[in-house]
Amino acid sequence: MTYAQHTADPTNVVGRRIGAYAIDVVLMVALTAAAIVPIFLSALETAPAGTFDCGTNSSFNNDTTFDESPRTNEPSFCFEDNDRVRYIPVGDENSMTASFYGIALGIQALNLVVLQGLTGASLGKLMVGLRVIRQDGRKAGIGWAALRWVLLFIDSICFFLPGIILVFVTKGHRRLGDMAASSFVVRKESVGTQPQVPGVTGPSWPVGGQPGYQGWVSPPTNAQPGTWAPGGTNAPADQSGASSPDGPTWDADRNAYIQYDRDRGAWGQWDDEAKTWRPIDQ
Repeated sequence: MTYAQHTADPTNVVGRRIGAYAIDVVLMVALTAAAIVPIFLSALETAPAGTFDCGTNSSFNNDTTFDESPRTNEPSFCFEDNDRVRYIPVGDENSMTASFYGIALGIQALNLVVLQGLTGASLGKLMVGLRVIRQDGRKAGIGWAALRWVLLFIDSICFFLPGIILVFVTKGHRRLGDMAASSFVVRKESVGTQPQVPGVTGPSWPVGGQPGYQGWVSPPTNAQPGTWAPGGTNAPADQSGASSPDGPTWDADRNAYIQYDRDRGAWGQWDDEAKTWRPIDQ
């Protein structure tokens, strides 16, 4: 099985990223509102109309008590509703504020950390075909997604100015969270391939248990150390069926098979546990 080698920068998806984040914001605001509105309405208390002028924020009439509990007899928020005044008593606004921020942060965490960590994409990225990957081509994972989310608060300072500038001017189009997490935002087709970004990443290597890349072949499962030799009669066939002069060779010092790729101009080492080739361990 061969791997497609992307010649274009797979991280050059800034327009899609902006669109994905706009979708995320709209969806998260809608979900937050859907959750917080019922809580807000259930917290409202009522009093007869005219006992408080909500328009001018004047005091209660002296002979009226809105709330006989020890909290207060004045509202922190109110509005007129026909023949009633609906209000939130002073002292209750703190719990409402905590509920609002708790729900908003919870929805963000579910979307930008849990979902993005498990699938490689938030709701917005799923809709526009983007994924977040690490430098080796694998999905970022929950831990690194959490780091990206925490640093998003810095990237979003001053109307997202720091994040926007970094995404446009940095190699790999990375904001601060991407740099800290060593992550890249790419098209979904690029998952499983190390992004080739000049000055940021090295040669591309196959990942995830699918060995083979152009002239690369994997050692057979029953191979014994020393079975293979470059150009030898037992050298395995490459993808075209011809004998490969650069087939896997046992390296006793590394206790692993190594192989040279002329296209990459680099050596690779076979990871028998992951069943894939890795950049050689110098």
